[in-house]
Amino acid sequence: MPYSKCALVLGAVAVGSAPVVAQADFPERRVEIVVPWTAGGSSTAHVQLMTQKLEELLGANVVVRNIAGAAGTIGTAEVANAEPDGYTLLATPAGPTTIQPHLRDIPYTLDDFDVVCAYTQNPFTFMVAEASEYQTMDEFVAAAKEAPGELGYATAGVGTLPHIIGLAVGRGFGVDLLHLPTSGGADAMRAVLGGQIAAAPETVSHLERYDVRGLAVTTAERMDEYPEIPTLRELGVDALFSHWHALYVPAGTPAEVQQVLADACTGVFEDEEVVAGMEAMNSFINVRTGEPVQAFADEQSAFNRTLLVEAGLLPE
Repeated sequence: MPYSKCALVLGAVAVGSAPVVAQADFPERRVEIVVPWTAGGSSTAHVQLMTQKLEELLGANVVVRNIAGAAGTIGTAEVANAEPDGYTLLATPAGPTTIQPHLRDIPYTLDDFDVVCAYTQNPFTFMVAEASEYQTMDEFVAAAKEAPGELGYATAGVGTLPHIIGLAVGRGFGVDLLHLPTSGGADAMRAVLGGQIAAAPETVSHLERYDVRGLAVTTAERMDEYPEIPTLRELGVDALFSHWHALYVPAGTPAEVQQVLADACTGVFEDEEVVAGMEAMNSFINVRTGEPVQAFADEQSAFNRTLLVEAGLLPE
């Protein structure tokens, strides 16, 4: 099926709004969700939208705490070191768990977490300014081959998911692309619009916010919302990427407690107000729980490491 903005829910489903506390008498006190980014970003906005429904389903208070810094690794490390009892959760996109452990000397890896529930999957597009001379990805790649290392893309920094996507595009098309790291996604877009750099891999929501044109999307099939934009896969680059957020608990959290949390997470995204709120933020809901989402996170981490090695950012 084409990729579209809808709720895809996999796993056990909580019925109605009754608390899902049949297992393990959990929770018996408040649950804390750590967001390892500053307040005001999409990660915090998602969790704040989820909180009221989570409280209804869990039958307990849920508080959100922002612990920002070091590309999300400070707050993530705090959760990794928390008691594995289900009362301290991490809510973050994949960078701090599947990319940063490969790049930084930090006190955790993905193995220190269990993924309870992934709940968004926002695709990326490789985009240029609307005024750009490049109308298609073929044109961009042809120009890059004529001037190796001169044409390139901007990102929010080294080791971010847009950087990983840029590496995959370069590898897939066999071109040497210049990487321009900036201090944030907004700065990367300003660099593209200001003509400092040709392109930027960013989430598709940027197509509505900026005067840009998408050359390719990172989904398996073309998106219903942007049917005119081809996928990287159909252009010959088998690279699927999404900006996905998930709830994590420290590894070793009892399975029955994880199931209660997973059921609650699933139930949250059956609520019409939550769905409407996510759509208003241009966030694509894709709820996944259990073994499939853990395997997905492991695969993403391994793939990211391979790209970082090939880019010379990590030793073999």
